[in-house]
Amino acid sequence: MENYTYFPVSKGKPLPLKGLTLPQLIREQAEKFGQKKILGFGEEDVSYREFDEKTDRIAGALQELGIKKGDRVALMFKNCLELLEGYFAVWKTGAWVVPVNPVFTPRELEYLLVDSESKMIVAGLEQYPQIEQVKEKVSSLETIILNGEKSESIPETISYKSLDKGSYKVRPVPIASDDVCQIMYTSGTEGRPKGVMTTHGGYTNNAFIRSHILELTEDDVTLIPLPLFHMFAVATFLNFVTVGGTVILMERFQTEEVLSALEKYKVTFFTGVPTMYDYLIHHPEIDRYDLGSLRLCIIAGGNVNYEVVEEFERKFDCLFIESMGQTELSPMVMINPPYRERRRLGSCGLTAYNMETRLVDENDNDVPLGEVGELVVKSPCAMKGYYKQPEATEQVFRNGWLHTGDLLRQDKDGYYYFVDRKKDMIVTAGYNIYAKELENVLMSHPAVLEAAVIAVPDETKGQLAKALIVRKEDTDLTVEELKNYAREYLAPYKVPRIIKFVSSLPHTPQGKIAKGILREIEGRK
Repeated sequence: MENYTYFPVSKGKPLPLKGLTLPQLIREQAEKFGQKKILGFGEEDVSYREFDEKTDRIAGALQELGIKKGDRVALMFKNCLELLEGYFAVWKTGAWVVPVNPVFTPRELEYLLVDSESKMIVAGLEQYPQIEQVKEKVSSLETIILNGEKSESIPETISYKSLDKGSYKVRPVPIASDDVCQIMYTSGTEGRPKGVMTTHGGYTNNAFIRSHILELTEDDVTLIPLPLFHMFAVATFLNFVTVGGTVILMERFQTEEVLSALEKYKVTFFTGVPTMYDYLIHHPEIDRYDLGSLRLCIIAGGNVNYEVVEEFERKFDCLFIESMGQTELSPMVMINPPYRERRRLGSCGLTAYNMETRLVDENDNDVPLGEVGELVVKSPCAMKGYYKQPEATEQVFRNGWLHTGDLLRQDKDGYYYFVDRKKDMIVTAGYNIYAKELENVLMSHPAVLEAAVIAVPDETKGQLAKALIVRKEDTDLTVEELKNYAREYLAPYKVPRIIKFVSSLPHTPQGKIAKGILREIEGRK
């Protein structure tokens, strides 16, 4: 590839990437930084060396339980130290992590476990009710490990704490940079999630590139309240591991607790979705918090309110940076320079080091400068493919470029601007919601004749899911009844916030629901 990047610092010169595996990364950093703090969670602090040694022991225990290279191990936790330990312990065995949202319903959990053919699931005790309902339906599942008080009392399970009690030693496993390390599920066009196969080198290379661009150092401290089953949060953790920084982990985002932690730990770098910043800046006691340590804030994952950004920057003298990525790219592909005179609010930024980007039309021809086209990418961080979906993999990598499904335009200086998504995706408070999955659930209700889900704008959450429902004749289904039904099959954030009953839906000549017309008529709250 020639001229890898438009990034103004490099002017086309690629960074020398090591392509480390994830076990190599943590071992090198543990040797280099030793007793320096890598993680803080609640009252507990963990050093680089302690983290590496403990994950070695847990990896050895997993091997004793039969886990080997290429096996799939599901992790289902709220944010906690054990979740990050689980990631690295599994990676050290050469097995693949399957991250699972801890609020998934049994239906959603069953699909991921069956499709990934997971051999083991490691989870918090409070997630056991979902696991219990599906464990007999997953033929590949051999072992359930639970973390939490009284987890030892659950029959046919193993206590997570027991993994660190023995004198287990991880047996060396040959792992290559391009070996798969994870299957992270993202929705397909038919609403059935696809498993993105991320590689060790894809993850570490992306983390190295991003931390280099952002000029992170071992003195930086970040706070992660974002969920670690999502690549956005995992990538932030890896960014800090690459430079020897410190990560403060929170179970979830709560406005006052986040403000207190930003002040207490003198956080220098914060990554969040637009909704988070909205809640923070509008907290009634925001002025009593000293956030003077804050240097950089990354904002991504939804519609940005630039009035909030400007107020945040004025109040705390920090700099906001927008970027863009996706799970298939591990994840970053473009980012703004970390300088006020170079970043452009409203832009996704410039193509990152070691990557090539183009905007193309439906025939994969380059579009003229300034016109809208689909973003296609060549990157050393790209996924290996979709698990067990060779046709989908071939389609997304057609003509040698990864097709992102995102529509952008580019200005004369190389900055990109997001325009729209080709796929029907809704982004609410940083979470991706796919209309087809919601429609499938709603249509399964016996009183529903037709269903269509579209996005409507929301000042706080960016977008909300709005469902338009045609009831069958002689039924008296109510909004609350349908929402309760959806809650049985969907995670809470996926349940449509707005449900409207209509007498009919517009259709195309081919018989499909005409969502373009619906967006024009119903695309408001």
